Amino acid sequence: MPNHKTPKVRTPFTRDELEQTLASVFESHRGQGYAYMDHDYDRPMTETAYDRLISYFDDDRRKLITSRVQETLSRAGTHHLMDQGCGHANSLNMVARRFARQFPQNEYRGYGVSASLEDMWLGQRAWEDDEMIEDDDKLLEKHNVCPFRSWDDEKENVRFFGIEEDVHKMMEQFPYPLDLVFSDNTYFHLFMPWLALKRTADKLAVGGVAVIRTLFQFSVDSTTGRPMSERSLVELLEKDNPDYHILSSDLQRGRRVLAILKNGEAQFRTNQHICRIETLQRGGYKYVGTFYSRKPQAHSLSLDEL
Repeated sequence: MPNHKTPKVRTPFTRDELEQTLASVFESHRGQGYAYMDHDYDRPMTETAYDRLISYFDDDRRKLITSRVQETLSRAGTHHLMDQGCGHANSLNMVARRFARQFPQNEYRGYGVSASLEDMWLGQRAWEDDEMIEDDDKLLEKHNVCPFRSWDDEKENVRFFGIEEDVHKMMEQFPYPLDLVFSDNTYFHLFMPWLALKRTADKLAVGGVAVIRTLFQFSVDSTTGRPMSERSLVELLEKDNPDYHILSSDLQRGRRVLAILKNGEAQFRTNQHICRIETLQRGGYKYVGTFYSRKPQAHSLSLDEL
């Protein structure tokens, strides 16, 4: 990637080109899953990806996140949880069942998103034995949300669904407000991770929480072409989204983790734009870049308008 002193020119990158690229990148992952693994074997086997992610925060921030999650998932009703890049979905399974046992009066729905439905260990795929309950067939047909039937005979207050779909696309069309989303070792695989984050935040229920790692592996530039620091991006997100509480992890404990706590109905804003950038030096080349601006930008797509 050229540095900020390399002469460059911006050229349009259309929405059709973006959709085609997202589909192509996802197809290159299909059958593999996004996450390298669902468990870090240097950590306790009882620890989930969710537990691992919040462990990167300092004590005060960790308590704030867990208190919000506990408060939201304890409310009466049906709650929707999602692991983006779920691997075998062990973490999703354990987290959903943890809250289902803790609050047996509520219903919990766990959704595993990956590029490999075959890798998910969530039970018997319900459509294979024609035992889908009412409306499951509509979810499968309209949103590619595939129901699983528990291996256990005992009736439980938790159900699981698998989704083999591109995260960007899935979060645009997902039919339910989400109370908890977590993702580790996935966003650095994505072509437009900030678009996936924006759509995920928009799908949160008021009171919902998203905890995401490996979001900052691709640079976002200022309008001058200089790469912006992770700290600057977090500070701008905080200023641009007063209806969200945004928390950042302690960098001494590993790659930055971002937690988003939704407090109001406003849509999430990144104020980021994408375009094709061509370097002008001899032997130059084109790439798709992302830059930050609160003002509309020529020859670019606003992530917040997609």
